[in-house]
Amino acid sequence: MPRITARDGAQFEIDVLPDECPLCHYAIEPRPLTAVNTGPVTGAPFEVHLDVAFKCVRRECGHIFVGRYLRAMESIPYGFYIALPITTKPPALTGEIKKLSPAFAEIYEQAAAAESYQLNQIAGVGYRKALEFLIKDYCILKHPSEAEKIKSIFLGTCIKSYVDDANLKDCAELATWLGNDETHYLRRWEDKDIKDLKALLRLTMAWIQTNLLTEKYRMEMKKQ
Repeated sequence: MPRITARDGAQFEIDVLPDECPLCHYAIEPRPLTAVNTGPVTGAPFEVHLDVAFKCVRRECGHIFVGRYLRAMESIPYGFYIALPITTKPPALTGEIKKLSPAFAEIYEQAAAAESYQLNQIAGVGYRKALEFLIKDYCILKHPSEAEKIKSIFLGTCIKSYVDDANLKDCAELATWLGNDETHYLRRWEDKDIKDLKALLRLTMAWIQTNLLTEKYRMEMKKQ
């Protein structure tokens, strides 16, 4: 296991080195610089924090960041749990999705940022709001004469009434159920979490993307 030497010569054994720079988000093997034992955790005298300074080895980055470790017992190494500071990495979105719903893109990126800061209690709410904007903007595109009604109805009603594609309807409905769990006091789907919500949201985006591109090429090529 890696051993880190502090400036005063003290050595600390850690379980692993961080495998990603929290600033540039590239996979790296960082260069350890020094360590500081920050003392016991308040109310837990057997748990001790260790901050280790690392340097990103990528020439394009080269920044210093801190890996935080925690040891629960004297006989075991310090265990890595987070690297700081964190810069958010915007999720990849296609041009079609961004054009369809700029508001969705903004909300989705903010939800992802909240999740990267481990604010999971609000990240799920953000993903649920992003889903509503995505679905309603898609339905408004498909049914422009019904725009005002679509804006005002519940998301579940909107999906049932205005989404025709079976795969999109299923994924959007399932994502809505999990999204609602993120906003309610009691969870209905206790075996599912925010990862499942994100997976269904990505599937929803994929089916919308497929429908948009299919319609685009259908319109372009049938005109010739």
